[in-house]
Formats: sequence, C-alpha cells, structure tokens
Amino acid sequence: MNRKTTTLSVFAFLASISGAQVLADPPARYDDGDGYLDYARVLRVKPVYRHVRVSIPRRECWNEERRYRVPVQAGHSGSREVIGGLIGGALGSRLGKGKGRMVGAVTGAIIGSKLARDTDPNHHYAPRERVVREVERVCRRRVSTRDEERFDGYLVTYRYRGIVRTTRMSYRPGRRIRVRVRVEPVEE
Repeated sequence: MNRKTTTLSVFAFLASISGAQVLADPPARYDDGDGYLDYARVLRVKPVYRHVRVSIPRRECWNEERRYRVPVQAGHSGSREVIGGLIGGALGSRLGKGKGRMVGAVTGAIIGSKLARDTDPNHHYAPRERVVREVERVCRRRVSTRDEERFDGYLVTYRYRGIVRTTRMSYRPGRRIRVRVRVEPVEE
C-alpha cells in the first residue's frame, strides 16, 4: 500500500469511530445555569390508562292516561224545539197565511220544548259528573353511569449514563429523550 492510501484509510477509520460515538452519546448542551441538557436512550414505552366513571344523561318519554271528573249540566240538545218549530211552521202555513206561519213556528217550538222537559228525567238540570280521559306525554331526565378507560399518557423507561429511570410523558417519545442534568456539590 502506498502512503496516500494508508493515510486515507486511517482518516476514514477515525471518522467512522467518532461519528458512531456522536450518534451513541451526543454531546451535552448547556443552558442558562440551571444544569445542562443532554439525551438519554429510551428503553421501554408503555401507554397508561385510567378508569373513569362517566355520567350519561338521557330523556325518557312515555304516554300516560289521565282521568278527570268534570261537572256536566244535564239537559237536552234543543233538537226537540227545532223539530217542534218545523212542525208548527208547517201546520201554521196550512192553516193560516203570512203571520200564521210565524205563529205556528213559535207555537211548535214552545210545544217541542214542553215535550222535551216532560220526557227528560233530568229536566230539573241536576249537575252530574263525567269522566274525561286524556293522554298526556310525560318526560323525565334520567342519568346512567358507566366505567371507561381513558388514555392518560406514557410510562417511559430510559437510561442515562448507566442509570435507569422511569417518567411519565404526555406524548410518545422516539428512541431518545432530553434530560436535564444538574451537578451540585455535596458537603461531607
């Protein structure tokens, strides 16, 4: 091998070793005096879930039948007076002329009313009650509960310079995470 090839081989070897070292343990970065930032290798990432009780409001509706007692005035419908008036008018027109029709109609209505009162057992208009049925829509708000699992972050185990630690993170990290390293003197 010539000298040029040997020199290139040595530089290539040194460059590959230093590049691999940079990837494996990147250099530390200093910040504002509260320690320095460095990177740690992630060993394991596990999703964490928590159990929560969830309230679910819902509206339930159904039809209910309601019964009411309503007072009713007993009486007749007035149809007998109308029929009596027609008959009286017809008779008045046969028997008389002009005003006779009118007199016959009024007389027939009076006779029809009298017949209605005489044949109706409730002619004294005694108050009665009747039952009224109505269907009413009833709604109520009900709350039911159920248990659910909700995502609560990640449990991340990492190694920094041989020390293994675990922390909880809100996002899934990659192959490495940033760590803050503080150096403090210890008094003995």
